[in-house]
Amino acid sequence: MAKLRFRPRAKQDLRRIYNFVSDFAGPASARAIIAGIEAHCRTLLDYPHRGTPHPEFRPGLRTVPLGKAVIAYRVEHRDVIIVRIRYGGQQLLPEDMLD
Repeated sequence: MAKLRFRPRAKQDLRRIYNFVSDFAGPASARAIIAGIEAHCRTLLDYPHRGTPHPEFRPGLRTVPLGKAVIAYRVEHRDVIIVRIRYGGQQLLPEDMLD
């Protein structure tokens, strides 16, 4: 069975997004946004190769957008590994993809 895993930096990204949104829109809005991002990540288990490939960052890296978020991930066997999550116009940089 395929598993969804979040790299430590992706977990940090979720905490930063929560704090950012919570500061200007409140904790309830922040929880809803984080829940939406996590739910979208789970859908990748059904269609893991639907994202846009980004070999310029790292072999096997893909991204999918979700509103103001961009989710960077890779597929290993059947598992989906969330590498980074950017929000609100933050750009993905090559150094962001290092484990």
